[in-house]
Amino acid sequence: AELIERGNEILASFDSDPSDYTVIVEGLDLIAYMTAEAYLSIKQALDLQFGDTVPVYYLHPDGQSLIAVKQDAAGINYKYRFTKDTDGNWALQAEPSTVVGETLYRQEFLVEAGLVDPAKLEDLEK
Repeated sequence: AELIERGNEILASFDSDPSDYTVIVEGLDLIAYMTAEAYLSIKQALDLQFGDTVPVYYLHPDGQSLIAVKQDAAGINYKYRFTKDTDGNWALQAEPSTVVGETLYRQEFLVEAGLVDPAKLEDLEK
């Protein structure tokens, strides 16, 4: 549920309403809607880096478009939009949209994991 809340907050930062979509948290669950190859190409397009959040996926009710959201280590939110063509292939539409996130999830994770002293984070932000 925490992943969904985080994904919803990232999606909402792009003025999109999460309730308009089917939320898919576990990437492998996408294979119910596409081929394994399509899933792997989507995963590759997300270009996940160290410090990125786990992506959350939003399937449009018509099954023809998919949104993926993540946040990078610097707190930038990303929204990727994929559409399905008549042959059933999924393709990334343009470059991802980006916006500065209101919440920096990576820092929260680091504090929760005891890896960073919260006071030191404030020094980093100055």
